[in-house]
Amino acid sequence: MDTPSLLETLKKPEKNNFFILDIDSTLVTTHQRNQAILEDWIKAKSKQFADDCSDLQSAKCQFGDYGLVHALKRVDFKEKNPGSKKDLETFWKTHFFSNKYLHSDVPVRGAVDWIQTLEELGVEFVYLTARHKSTMWDGTLSSLDAMGFPIDESLLFLKENLDHSDEEYKTLLMGELIKDKKDYDLWLIDNEPVVLNRVAQDHPEVKLIWFDSTHSGRMQPPETAFKINSFTF
Repeated sequence: MDTPSLLETLKKPEKNNFFILDIDSTLVTTHQRNQAILEDWIKAKSKQFADDCSDLQSAKCQFGDYGLVHALKRVDFKEKNPGSKKDLETFWKTHFFSNKYLHSDVPVRGAVDWIQTLEELGVEFVYLTARHKSTMWDGTLSSLDAMGFPIDESLLFLKENLDHSDEEYKTLLMGELIKDKKDYDLWLIDNEPVVLNRVAQDHPEVKLIWFDSTHSGRMQPPETAFKINSFTF
């Protein structure tokens, strides 16, 4: 399928399409979550790590950032208080993968309207995310609902076994999701090239759409993946 045909399919999806949708940095932006976590760490640690907290007051997370890495680089952050950077990393990891900050997320342009259209047309879709089920289930349901995404528990799949890598988890669960979809056109929309490459290897029947926002940088997306950067088709 060429790009014009792809865009036409996304504009007017048929009932024989099945969409598997990532959430973070695909349907929602996460830099606002990162910023809220950073600001709360500064407040919580202002006495313990006074110099470093002062230096980070001006740090701002932006669209396209991966975690806190880019925000810290922009202010040329260099640790003055031993242990502060490790403490910040631990604080970020604990809270990024929690319910508390999910309401800071904002929908990617056009994402809510497009998925509402899928629902209205009767096109099947699910949300397949590597968010941690044990700490993010309730917040994911409530935040997606608050943003206007069509959502119920049957549409949502979060990672239960944290020993699995994100790509391993997604490809294994995808096998279950598509096993009864033999007559469907199957689609995965995801921002992480590592996931897309693994799915290309394990499930070549799935058409891949790379949402070009931010990612780990460990791989380039497969050549077979189509690229989009919004849902305003």
